[in-house]
Amino acid sequence: MVESIFEPSKVIKTGFEIETLVTTDGRTLQGLVKEENDRLRVITVDRELILDKKDVEAREVQKKSLMPDGLFKGLSSVELRDLLSY
Repeated sequence: MVESIFEPSKVIKTGFEIETLVTTDGRTLQGLVKEENDRLRVITVDRELILDKKDVEAREVQKKSLMPDGLFKGLSSVELRDLLSY
């Protein structure tokens, strides 16, 4: 747990991998694919999308966590202590 705060991309749990998707109309999206059948339910930073699989030209799993590197640097020492004790 503590390691994931300081190095969020070191170990990414199954189901939380970010994917980059390129659509047939040229859009590039990044998000979590949370449901997959003939459509994909993709959760991005600011919205949820449903895409037909036939409209996705390429997919690639990223080796980067959703949690930004260095996020803990914005916490005060008290906040960091509270987070670690949680």
